[in-house]
Amino acid sequence: MSKYQWQGQNVTVKHGYASIKKSEAPLMWWNYEVSLSSISKTAIVPAIQVTVPAWQDEQEQVFIIANHHGVGEHKIKSGGHPNFAHYDVPDNAYFEEGIIGKIKKFSLDKYLQHEENRRQWQLKTHPKDMAKFAKLHNSIRGF
Repeated sequence: MSKYQWQGQNVTVKHGYASIKKSEAPLMWWNYEVSLSSISKTAIVPAIQVTVPAWQDEQEQVFIIANHHGVGEHKIKSGGHPNFAHYDVPDNAYFEEGIIGKIKKFSLDKYLQHEENRRQWQLKTHPKDMAKFAKLHNSIRGF
């Protein structure tokens, strides 16, 4: 078995960082990262480029996931299944391999604190959008 998998399939990875531009969609996770950045309308986040090899009729897939506090590393080391969290990096992001993204150990405490900070930022900066999201979330929970 490979050290890294995506949905149970062996994959190759490159650790590095992604440069992500601010989104017009207010609740996209990376807008919080941009708000913390000193670079105008751009965030630099630790990231992992995942390459899923071609299989049967499917072509090779290459995509990027964020690696905040090791969350991406944790997901792909755990088989890459949907029951583990990850954050997609948009297709138009710039990825560069390098030491900045080599966060090998998952820190649940730091990750949860980061997510709470992001949620508080979203509530403060986009209260109407968060209210709509909460209403949708609660209606889905009711099923």
